[in-house]
Amino acid sequence: MIFIFLTSGLFLGWSLGANDAANVFGTAVGTRMIRFKTAAIIASIFVVIGAVIGGAGATHTLGNWVR
Repeated sequence: MIFIFLTSGLFLGWSLGANDAANVFGTAVGTRMIRFKTAAIIASIFVVIGAVIGGAGATHTLGNWVR
């Protein structure tokens, strides 16, 4: 059961992060100011940082609600 929740959370985070990364890097990659691989690496780093920082607050809030 936990695997299902983790998988769905991972998919949601991945899809939201990919959408936001496309908004930020789409024009730069399209005009060849930055390579796709570089944009993907930069976006991946910041998506993970955002998930760790933002996820800690959400986990704390949900932990208080469940108790």
